[in-house]
Amino acid sequence: MPTFIEQQVQGLMNDLASCLCSTLANAAEAGEVPAVCFCGVIPGTDAVLDFCGEGQAWVRLAGIIPVIEEQFNDCVMQYDVTLEVGVARCAPMVNELGDPPTLAEQFDANVTLVRDMGLMHKVITCCDTVADQGRPEQFTTFGPEGDCLGGAWMATWRIV
Repeated sequence: MPTFIEQQVQGLMNDLASCLCSTLANAAEAGEVPAVCFCGVIPGTDAVLDFCGEGQAWVRLAGIIPVIEEQFNDCVMQYDVTLEVGVARCAPMVNELGDPPTLAEQFDANVTLVRDMGLMHKVITCCDTVADQGRPEQFTTFGPEGDCLGGAWMATWRIV
């Protein structure tokens, strides 16, 4: 049977992933960004970028720190849970003739990267089920490596 902290952390991750997936789907439907073929909770220290060609999004547990505060002579255990919220897409690459990506391809990839960054920030700060506690900390880009390009936010929630 899962402990209280397990239920809280998994519930937070599921809620965040659900909001991320629906936010990205709505943005794709509106033509703001391409659709992603995978969106969900993943385990591990790094996202495995198996689906970046079709786009992928994830929520991953990055770390957890116990916080002990004394309140009215009682020890109350809390946790700061850090989650990674990320999106990866296919990067503009050298074509079959050996030509580098065009300036327009690079520009379009950057526009999508910045839109994804904004959508993820919106998920962390505005989704009803998670926004009241989430604190976005840093957005980091990655790639292009292995044909993948993207970025991820680290954000922390206090679990009581």
